[in-house]
Amino acid sequence: MMHFLQNLLFYFMVEVLEPNWHRFQESLAKCTSVDEVLTCHQNFLSVALKECLLTEPELLNILNMVLNSCQYFITFSQQQIDRVFEAEARRAEDLGIALGSAARRARGPGSTLSTVSTGSGSSTASGRRHRRSPSMAVDEKSAEDPETVAERIRRNVIQRREARIEEDAN
Repeated sequence: MMHFLQNLLFYFMVEVLEPNWHRFQESLAKCTSVDEVLTCHQNFLSVALKECLLTEPELLNILNMVLNSCQYFITFSQQQIDRVFEAEARRAEDLGIALGSAARRARGPGSTLSTVSTGSGSSTASGRRHRRSPSMAVDEKSAEDPETVAERIRRNVIQRREARIEEDAN
């Protein structure tokens, strides 16, 4: 779909609009009255519409169906991505609560547990490794407090949802 849309836009811009725009500017330079300007503009619009396949109802319906299919695919993909983010937020929250209580038990009263970040997870001072999703990159502060990670993911999910709602409203 992306290939089709890129090629369609390329055709519209490079093959149709740009050359016709240059011809329109050349004809404007030769105009001596407002009526000639309006005629040149009308000619530019009619040629552009015809060459962009927007004057034939049958072609316009086919193009509209293809673009509607693309929009449906985008909406479906965004819903799937949102579901993944929400599931990851729930997972991080559950993992965060579990890690938080395990870390408190391992630390004991008054001690600190240092956390060293590695490529695929984090390793604690006690030598245990906790798996972490690669998309949940965290800094040292949030690695020490797993509940912060879950809250940050939840905020990101909410912000994306609000942005999508606002975009749909416009």
